[in-house]
Amino acid sequence: MSVKTSKKFRFSIALILFLVACVAGLLGGYRLGFDQGYASGNAKWEAEQPYPMAHPVGDLLRQTAIDPTKNIDSPDLGWESLIRVIQTTVAPQEWDLLGGPCTVATAPFAESLVVNATSDTHQAIANLLTDLETLKPAIAKEQEVLRQQRAAAAAYRAEQMATLSERIGHPVEAIQSRFNLNGEWNVAVAPSKIVTLSYRFQMEGALSIESLIDSKSPAIDTWYMVAAGSLVMNGKAYIAATTQLGELVLADPQNIENGVLQIATPAKSP
Repeated sequence: MSVKTSKKFRFSIALILFLVACVAGLLGGYRLGFDQGYASGNAKWEAEQPYPMAHPVGDLLRQTAIDPTKNIDSPDLGWESLIRVIQTTVAPQEWDLLGGPCTVATAPFAESLVVNATSDTHQAIANLLTDLETLKPAIAKEQEVLRQQRAAAAAYRAEQMATLSERIGHPVEAIQSRFNLNGEWNVAVAPSKIVTLSYRFQMEGALSIESLIDSKSPAIDTWYMVAAGSLVMNGKAYIAATTQLGELVLADPQNIENGVLQIATPAKSP
């Protein structure tokens, strides 16, 4: 073998080894990148899957005058209000109400909300609860003002009912906001028992007022609204109460003692 041929042969072997090393390096780098990329992608995918976590809310609810041992159906609605704030503030589109994968449930005895959500949503909820914690003094103050207002309103309504009871001679009770007025009522102006008007209440808030002593007088079609202890109809507000006989008593709030008093009784079906 000539020297020239030997050099060419050695050069070819070196070139092959170099190429093999390059290919091996490329394959190794690809494999490492694939493993790391796959692991990173898998971790991200797992992080985006909802998972359950308990978020303590007892201190927040307790210090804003809400009893954390009550469930969501309790009259004070503390749990429901908090859930509503979370669902409307933190990623609203992710909650089951709008077809999303995230859910929330109450755990009153653990003083927590159990949330099934993504990691980002859990973090956002934690941030929101922290922000609410800083507002506790202001919330508690507003709650106290609201309690005082409700107590004053209840005392005033009780005073009205006492005055009304004394005037008609037997006990009355303020109607509730969901009081069912639907149907026809015959109305007399106290102390007379002569029926002069007919009120026809409908569920959607429509009201027809018809005179029963003047056939030429057209019926009045108007609206009504029921609230606790009161009835607004045809643009005028009345104190509204019921008697033990099922009568509806309507009084002028400006003059309970001497003002016009209407006594309505359900019309008998023909």
